[in-house]
Amino acid sequence: MEYPNNITIRTIESDEAMLLTEFLYEAIHQPEGTQKVPRTVLQQPMIWAYVKDFGKLPDDICLVAVVDGLIVGAAWSRLVCSYGKIDDSTPELAISVYPEYRGKGIGTRLLSSLLDILCKNGEYLIYMLGFTPGFTYLGGMSDEIATPRLKTPRVKIPAGAVGIAGSQTGVYPIESPGGWQLIGRTPVRMYDSGRETPILPQAGQYIKFYAIDQAEFDKIAAQEAAEGYQVKRH
Repeated sequence: MEYPNNITIRTIESDEAMLLTEFLYEAIHQPEGTQKVPRTVLQQPMIWAYVKDFGKLPDDICLVAVVDGLIVGAAWSRLVCSYGKIDDSTPELAISVYPEYRGKGIGTRLLSSLLDILCKNGEYLIYMLGFTPGFTYLGGMSDEIATPRLKTPRVKIPAGAVGIAGSQTGVYPIESPGGWQLIGRTPVRMYDSGRETPILPQAGQYIKFYAIDQAEFDKIAAQEAAEGYQVKRH
């Protein structure tokens, strides 16, 4: 993937994984004018977990930014038990660019490319909830399927409908009006006022979509109506 200004974003090679140690250190916030944190801080288990044996876990994903043959930044995703852990199924993201290359849009391109990969793997990051209880604003959708909103919104959209508006996708948790282009529907209840935890998704988690037939849809819907469907978490 080529970008202007001689910047290339690509997947990290196995023999380059050791560079993540340097990028991990650069990712530590160190206010200007203060004494630098010693590099031994990386030895702390909760920090070292971000890069330890990177590439050996099945969900490890890393992209690097290359300028004139030099790797100047990296963004990676990993299922890890560390400071930002949400649950066992939500990977943490890390991003780092060498100081002299910051402010040039490299970090934005790295993060956008990483989210695009997660999206193509069927995983969408929940940016936020809003509009109605449990409505998910999902990021990372490929621009190849971007679609503008409807000029005239629908008066009624069924609960579970999956829609696209621009380069973002989302799931309608309850029956409501809406102007997003509809591309599918899930039988899983994103919002249920009678459930112990009414809103199923949480910001910062990932959603993965699967194609199912009508028989499977009806089966899951019946389970939801009876005792509740057990959502798979990875």
